[in-house]
Amino acid sequence: MTKIDIFSGFLGAGKTTLIKKLITEAFAGQQVVLIENEFGEIGIDGGFLKESGIQINELNAGCICCSLVGDFRTALQQVVEQYHPDRIVIEPSGVGKLSDVTRAVEGVAEHLDVQLSSFVTVADVNKVKMYMKNFGEFYDDQISHASCILLSRTQTASEEKIAAAVAMLREKNPTATIVTTAWDELTGEQILKAMSTKDDFKAELIAMAAKANEKHAEEDEEEEHHHHHHHDDENGVCSCGHHHHDDDDDEDEHEHHHDHDEDDDHDEHEHHHDHDEDHDHEEHCCCGHHHHDDDEDEDDDEELSPAVEKAMTVAGVVLAVIIVLIVLLLVSKALGLGKEKNDTSSSDSQQTEQTADEDTESEDGNSSSANTVVMPNLLGKTMTEAKIELKELGIDITLKGSESSSKYSAGQIMEQNIAEGTKVEVGSSVEVTIAGSGSSGTSGSSTSSTAADSTSSTTDTEATVPNVVGKDEATARAAIEAAGLTVGTVTESSSDTVTSGLVISQTVAANTKTAKGTKVNLVLSSGPSSVKVTDVIGHEQSRAEQELAAAGFQVSVKEAYSSDVRSGLVISTTPDRGTPAKPGSTVTMTVSQGKEKVTIPSVSVGMTYEAAAEKLEDAGFTGTISEATESSDSVGSGFVTRYSPSGTVDPDGTVTIYVSTGSASGTGTEGMPAN
Repeated sequence: MTKIDIFSGFLGAGKTTLIKKLITEAFAGQQVVLIENEFGEIGIDGGFLKESGIQINELNAGCICCSLVGDFRTALQQVVEQYHPDRIVIEPSGVGKLSDVTRAVEGVAEHLDVQLSSFVTVADVNKVKMYMKNFGEFYDDQISHASCILLSRTQTASEEKIAAAVAMLREKNPTATIVTTAWDELTGEQILKAMSTKDDFKAELIAMAAKANEKHAEEDEEEEHHHHHHHDDENGVCSCGHHHHDDDDDEDEHEHHHDHDEDDDHDEHEHHHDHDEDHDHEEHCCCGHHHHDDDEDEDDDEELSPAVEKAMTVAGVVLAVIIVLIVLLLVSKALGLGKEKNDTSSSDSQQTEQTADEDTESEDGNSSSANTVVMPNLLGKTMTEAKIELKELGIDITLKGSESSSKYSAGQIMEQNIAEGTKVEVGSSVEVTIAGSGSSGTSGSSTSSTAADSTSSTTDTEATVPNVVGKDEATARAAIEAAGLTVGTVTESSSDTVTSGLVISQTVAANTKTAKGTKVNLVLSSGPSSVKVTDVIGHEQSRAEQELAAAGFQVSVKEAYSSDVRSGLVISTTPDRGTPAKPGSTVTMTVSQGKEKVTIPSVSVGMTYEAAAEKLEDAGFTGTISEATESSDSVGSGFVTRYSPSGTVDPDGTVTIYVSTGSASGTGTEGMPAN
């Protein structure tokens, strides 16, 4: 029976790397067929697969989970009948729903001798949270329907990052096997085993209990049992498995007597069952083999098996640990109350309380509104004061610029793009405008002076130059003008360390005291002067073009024959891989056309087989040359009539040279050369 493995995951998660590792280390010696449902270019290097003896069957008409069920069934049936593989690997497109893919495979499997072995999702540990947020049902479907989840790139992730990712995955799929060990620390066999393993603790406990019951039953069979049952119903049946005798009186009690040949003090056991008069013995008694009174001796008659006792002990310890952790969490939260944040104005405190009340109500009514807060009033406050207040609420702040104001002093916020009292989500951003230099407003800040913002002047005629290195131009201008200074010349320079658009340097230097109105010149980064050419050698042409374009290069392509590189793969680049080049410059790729074909030479008059073979080799042919004969009315016996094939041929192919046996009638051409 052919096994089918499905590997889902978003583009870049590492499916290609995983499948290559399994093919090399776990599937070696097996006949493997790869079916790719492509939503774009081929995701696995075809050359690698062919070298590994892997057959490729591509589906290019659409997505397996929507329009390709019929085509997929035909393709899968063709693969099974033509190749008879040991294993079929299916790699659907990155945006495919794993549930739909699995359902399609199960539908096909009903009609073929195939078995769905595993359905695996490959997830990048660094992108689990982002993909769950941005791709919703598509990503959740791949996670929740996987039998095994393999986390990639864990070798560079922190333990906290891995633990957070596992927790999020467990919320979507509490039963799947999750592999967090770095792949280079595992063999392909180990990964394959993890893909196929199902961890069912409940099933294990059931198996343990069944084994214990079997042992108990075997012990009972060695004993002699004498059971006397007294029932008030002469047709009664009890599921204990013993014969019941009628009794003439109306007693509601029946007794079981067990005689044992043991020498201990428990040679005889008497079991009593009290039944109501209306007890219907046609309904089977569910007590099983042994019947006991609810007395103090019940625990002495039966004992739990060691295996079940061990399982119950482990479960008890786990439960105790969970209870302790919950208690510690509650205690820590209790101790942390009352230590929150700083004292702000009474109006802000009321706002915070109002926000908490509204959030609580929102949680009761609609859990989707639980992460909302109320936007406070920022007008008249400095950027520093606003940042502190908004940080407590989980809101970001950005500076739009500065304008002259008659109401607010320089450095105070004069506008905010989200009105006070508006409900916003945690993580939102508010954009503000501050009063620039020359503003004559009298509105007071919540602090006694704006000097704490480091942008106010130290005297009426002096100002302290703010540090704007690393800021964008708009933010730098606003800070300089708020300090009573002006922006001078703005120039650009390349930088390998500073992001394009941010300030590299400034003159006058930061924290210098200077006269108000002094010009501060800025130098902005234009980005790196050069980047290294991406290594795309051996990649498919379309993939290489995308990688170079993503690195910021223009791409041109030329073709060349190669006896070593398969057709369609990149042979080299100019500039060479790893060479620094200017962003936006052109990188020329040389793409292989495969081996150059040899042109079959023409047949000369009077050419012998030896001469024809030599002429073929001189043309560059290195393959197999064979000889055949045919009759000819125009070419004499012993001379070459033709080459087959004609035209062009692979240099390592096969060419047949035909030699004349003379005329079919046996007259007229013997010994005559070709015309």
